[in-house]
Amino acid sequence: MDDLLRDIKQTLRNIGGRPAFFATVILTLAIGIGANTAIFSIVKTVLLDPLPYPESDQLVTMTRFPWTPTEIVLDLKESGPSFEDIAGYYPQRFAITGGEQPFELEGAQVSANFFQVFRAQTAIGRHFVEKDAQVDAPPTAMMSYGLWQRRYGGSPDVIGKTLQVSGEQRQVIGVLSREFRQFGPRAVNPELWIPFEIAPTNPDGSLNWVIPLARLQSNAALSNGQTELDVVVGRFLQRHTQYSGPRWDLRLVTIKSEMVSEIRPALFLLQLAVGVILLITCVNVANLLLARFSSRQREVAIRSTMGASKGRLLKQLLTESVLLSVIGGIVGLVVMLFGLKLILSVAPQDIPRIGEVTVDFSIFLFTLLVSVITGLVFGVLPAMTATRTALYDFLKEGGRTPAGSMSKHRISRALVIAEVTLTLVLLVGAGLLIRSFVSLTSQTPGFRTADVLTLQMRVPESRYESVPQLESFFQLLAERLSAVPGVESLAVSNNLPISRGRSIRQYIVEGETEIRRAEYGVVSPAYFRMLEIPLLQGRSFDETDRRGNLRVAVIDEAMRRAGWADRDPIGKRFRFQDGEDSWLTIVGVVDNIKGGGLARDPRPGFYISYQQRPETPVELTVGRNSVVIASAQSDVENLAEPLRQAIWQIDSEQPVPEMATLASIVSEGVSPERFRALLLGTFAAIALLLAITGIYGVIEYLVAERTHEFGIRMALGATRQDIVRRVFVWGLRLSVFGIILGLVAVFAVTRFLTSLLFGVTPMDPLTVFGSILAIVLVTLAACNIPARRATRVDPIIALRSETVPAREAEN
Repeated sequence: MDDLLRDIKQTLRNIGGRPAFFATVILTLAIGIGANTAIFSIVKTVLLDPLPYPESDQLVTMTRFPWTPTEIVLDLKESGPSFEDIAGYYPQRFAITGGEQPFELEGAQVSANFFQVFRAQTAIGRHFVEKDAQVDAPPTAMMSYGLWQRRYGGSPDVIGKTLQVSGEQRQVIGVLSREFRQFGPRAVNPELWIPFEIAPTNPDGSLNWVIPLARLQSNAALSNGQTELDVVVGRFLQRHTQYSGPRWDLRLVTIKSEMVSEIRPALFLLQLAVGVILLITCVNVANLLLARFSSRQREVAIRSTMGASKGRLLKQLLTESVLLSVIGGIVGLVVMLFGLKLILSVAPQDIPRIGEVTVDFSIFLFTLLVSVITGLVFGVLPAMTATRTALYDFLKEGGRTPAGSMSKHRISRALVIAEVTLTLVLLVGAGLLIRSFVSLTSQTPGFRTADVLTLQMRVPESRYESVPQLESFFQLLAERLSAVPGVESLAVSNNLPISRGRSIRQYIVEGETEIRRAEYGVVSPAYFRMLEIPLLQGRSFDETDRRGNLRVAVIDEAMRRAGWADRDPIGKRFRFQDGEDSWLTIVGVVDNIKGGGLARDPRPGFYISYQQRPETPVELTVGRNSVVIASAQSDVENLAEPLRQAIWQIDSEQPVPEMATLASIVSEGVSPERFRALLLGTFAAIALLLAITGIYGVIEYLVAERTHEFGIRMALGATRQDIVRRVFVWGLRLSVFGIILGLVAVFAVTRFLTSLLFGVTPMDPLTVFGSILAIVLVTLAACNIPARRATRVDPIIALRSETVPAREAEN
């Protein structure tokens, strides 16, 4: 301990003696450690931390398709011994009316045992019980802790309070605890829950569907539950032979795994990128310490001759490295706090639990661990090199740099080559993601986005109980809102155009038996004109396309190619596959749009008039969720309040959510790609900055040790251009070796990026060449100052210098 304290004091004295050098080392370490800690904070919260439920690893759901027939859920509940309990839920937005202004909440219909499966606690009140879910039971509801605090001030009087939920009076019986948050498929911050009874079928005899959520027995393995699920699904398909296909290959997965399945690759990629940054940091600092240890060779030699063992010297030098790294880690915490704030400000808000990212004790512990390991990694090589020098050679030369310095030169060069290799890999990876993002955002969605305002709304079930009532409401809505000053055009649809892929229907072409799938839109006549979707053939919808007249459809070019190839589709007919007997006659063909998102190719799709929607329970349910799309010549945001007031004039109890421009929604759709490109691009810029300082440090060190050589060369007639050329050749030679090794690494690594790329190949020539060019330019910039300094050497002074032995200069 005494030795350790002396080593720490000596290190602090050394820092005070050369503040500029050590400030560079500490800042370099702070960047590397801070970047790692910032990303790890996100990775820890999103990927590593357990969900806030007791034994959360036992909570499972079914994937491949989130919605599952309740027949399967009930059968599994009765015959699956591996399952402790199984619940179901149905995400839904609720309209809360009866107050000053109606508003909407995210929520869900849930089975009575839903919260028991989570083992959730209440802040006040009670959970649902089985009788709450019965059809003749008094309507009840439970709310989140946040809603209780925000809307009702945390008053205990909320228990027993009656809320008008989507037109139905419901009594609040409980408030969930502060800690409870519902996670799982399609759970979007629900704040209100109402009970429902899980029944095998709907009143009309059709299958009932829910999103299942189950808790395995504490001693049950996931594989056992999967085996039982396979048996139950097999029995279901035997009873319902009309169902088949890969969608019924249901997989049992933990809720945590299902939540993070999409974001996991991106976060691992970012953690790997900052890991590369940390390696580059270690290489950089190792080179700086190698250069500094050369100037301390006399100190090491004298201490050794006075009896200090190599182990003691090694411990002192490693203590210095670790202490520097710990100080760098402390500064890195400041960098991390600043960087984490910036990262969270640009992170997509649909990343699970992104709002829970905090800096806790485990983050400080991680920073300390990374700091110590980093100090050992970058310190061990310079320390071993410094203590391995032949003391006899050093003392024999009278304190001049011994011949062993050539070994240090080779190590320094090897470290720079490694740094260039790592930097090239990071540059190419960042370049590919940036090119992919640019390629994605340059895609034309196929519809107008400028000066278009959207409003996604849900109409209450209590006042619109049939499809014709919905049609009348939306027709009146379109007429009234079109008359609002400033509105250029207005349309109604079942989905945003960029989200058309959420609605899929199966159809059969007349005269064929093949069942095809297509995206499905229900739109008003002004839809195509307002969104500037080109009409390629036939006509669009008009006001005559209403209930009682010929049922018509407009298809897109992709569906025309899929169903009619080179034939003229106008006048041809098709119908829904699910028992709807009425035929749809094609009256027009429009151009394709990217209804599934910019990253997907246009898929077959068709449209029907919003006044000819099929009168089925499914269409009645989904028809209550609609989108109002309004366009204006300019300042489209100014339309929000007039449109809101116009809607309340039609129906004072209709909730009106926040409106958004279509351009912002399309932009938000590429936010994950923007996030990856921005962060990896930033890390690549940091790597370049570290590379330029690393190359500069080594070249500067070589120039300083070659002063004697340069003096001799200039005395013998070498020009300044010759000296400059020689210095640049040193730097470029190191970069070339690093680039060659980097290309091998790029070929091995970038193929794992394929799933994250759009419109660019993993070995895109432009990206690879641009990254190589950046490395070369950085090398030239790093060599510039040392080269100029070398040309200012006075030959007479250099010849008198005793810094470098003549034989080393000749080597």
